[in-house]
Amino acid sequence: SEGYLVRLTDEAWWVVNEASGWKYYGLTAGYASGYIGDIWNGTGINKVPFATDVNATLVGDLISGRYGAAPASSATHGYIALGIAAPTNTVIQKFSFVSEGTAVAGGTMPTAGLYWAGGTMSETHGYVMGGLSGSPITAINKYPFAADDNATAIANLSVASHGHKMVSTPEYALTFPGTASEAYQKFTFVSEADTTTTSWLSPGGGSNNATASAEYGYNCRNTSPSSFYKNSFASEATATLAGSLTVHRVYANAGLSSDLSGYCTGGGGPASNFNIIEKWPFSADNNATDVGDLTSLARSQQGNH
Repeated sequence: SEGYLVRLTDEAWWVVNEASGWKYYGLTAGYASGYIGDIWNGTGINKVPFATDVNATLVGDLISGRYGAAPASSATHGYIALGIAAPTNTVIQKFSFVSEGTAVAGGTMPTAGLYWAGGTMSETHGYVMGGLSGSPITAINKYPFAADDNATAIANLSVASHGHKMVSTPEYALTFPGTASEAYQKFTFVSEADTTTTSWLSPGGGSNNATASAEYGYNCRNTSPSSFYKNSFASEATATLAGSLTVHRVYANAGLSSDLSGYCTGGGGPASNFNIIEKWPFSADNNATDVGDLTSLARSQQGNH
């Protein structure tokens, strides 16, 4: 099974989640879905293996295309909510990590016409935060993994945001600013109260993707040259430069995490979209390397693992 971006805090937490099958990283592969080539509502689901550096393979399709949607992952499924789509984007789609293939409909979101929202999760629920609907909004919606129930509004961002990317620890979710004018925000799973802003300072530019190791959240920015920064989960210190990508990306790309590495797939440059898959190690601050290709040029995809 594939898990998602959560940090181990103690051995007891690891044992509990080892039994449930949910990990803080993808065990075998990550998935990038949505925008393909010049088709903004592309449906393809690309699988990126973690064990070897090879090209991605097309393993399924979304029910309908998504562009700038909010992803989440349970132990068994990848979830895609909202995003630009036709004919509607209220349905929460999910696809199996085991059987792969075509996604199926889960619950629904309260409103349509919303995109560039942040997506993340706890062990039991997916969360959709903020987004753009004419202007940035603050709503935080939650849906369960155990049943295909509809999402419900539970809280608000303290700063309206869009285009932000997110990672999670067992205790909280963190938003990386979507634009230079927005803020890092923290959402606590236990209280589910409105977010609080952190003292972390943005390195500037917009957020293109987010990944996480056990100790750090990593965020690729759209400044030139494209660099990725890391924030320590242990302290709210300013982001530090961790490395650079091989190409400059202006538009978003899917972020994936294995236990050892962060991945950046696709994305859009100043003149064209990309199909490259890049990865960097969590063990040291090194530049990313090109390790393979997606099946097509792609940008603004959703990442699951």
